[in-house]
Amino acid sequence: MENLNQSKSLNSTTHPLGMQLCMIVQADVLALFFRLLSQGFAVTVQPGCSIRDLLCLQLGIREEYLDERIQTIFLNGNAVDDVDSTIVENDAILALSGAMPGLAGATLRKGGILATMRNSISHKNDMASTPHTGKTVIIKFFNLVTKDLGPSFIQQGVWLRAKQLHDFVASNLEILERGCKSAKLDGQDIKVNQILGIDFGDNLVNLKLKTESKS
Repeated sequence: MENLNQSKSLNSTTHPLGMQLCMIVQADVLALFFRLLSQGFAVTVQPGCSIRDLLCLQLGIREEYLDERIQTIFLNGNAVDDVDSTIVENDAILALSGAMPGLAGATLRKGGILATMRNSISHKNDMASTPHTGKTVIIKFFNLVTKDLGPSFIQQGVWLRAKQLHDFVASNLEILERGCKSAKLDGQDIKVNQILGIDFGDNLVNLKLKTESKS
């Protein structure tokens, strides 16, 4: 948790977006769930603010971590250089990554000396946006960011698309049945394989994990 402000709540699990699935899994299974974070998870926020304000003030990521460790940022598919002037709107997709290797990594790095080489895919700032009421933004974690921030986010709860969760469970059912110690859906005990038969509709599902070591 050293990369997060302890006082900040990463995401509200009381928002009426859908049901809550709480799982207790073996510690060695936790990394399996990181794949979901690279696919994207929803956070309830107040959009219409800068990337820095969204990540640091609303989601609790430390400013030092944003400045020093998150080296590549994409907003709606466009590379970002300035986290202070770039505005995040409702339903935006924000991808966060550590430094990427090679020339491609150097070119995509925020504020890098090679940023001019990617003019056509750079995000164009628009400071004319106005504040919004609480909405959702999709966050994606990659490489170093997944390793550093993933455990804290997924242990406090992330909102996932129902199909996304269904496909993940179906693809990893054998591992999950072995590594999941218990699961509750909205407070009711449930077996992992029963998740596949539930119709969540168009709602999101809040997945919250706890870990325990192998006995």
